Amino acid sequence: MRLLPALTLSLVFLQSCSTNQSPILYPNHKLSVTPKLESQEDIRICKDLAEEYVRDPQRWKDVAQETAVGGVAGAAAGAVAGTIFSNAGRGTAAGAASGAVIGLIRSLIRAGEPNPTKQRFVEACLTERGYRVIGWE
Repeated sequence: MRLLPALTLSLVFLQSCSTNQSPILYPNHKLSVTPKLESQEDIRICKDLAEEYVRDPQRWKDVAQETAVGGVAGAAAGAVAGTIFSNAGRGTAAGAASGAVIGLIRSLIRAGEPNPTKQRFVEACLTERGYRVIGWE
């Protein structure tokens, strides 16, 4: 249980890193005549506009929900294991903690996946500026 705060902070850090995906631009005429710093600034502007115009209120609700579901499932599994090994209370507590952490990890990984609507917004913005997006990484 002492490792839980450190694990949670590590996961939040990893999740924040994983959301920094950027579009891959096709080397068309616009990209070839635009300085790299300018094209990077255009990407940043389009990503900022997407953040401003595309809301994603469901993301953190999903994180909380998956963490809770993981905790309940872990508690049930822990209770069964605890009963088998003669300590249902400790098994339930350990299972709940483990399940909640697993639920949190899964949901943070999913929360780090880019929002498809934001991606399309950025792609449309860059297209209007003359770029062509061929993927994300």
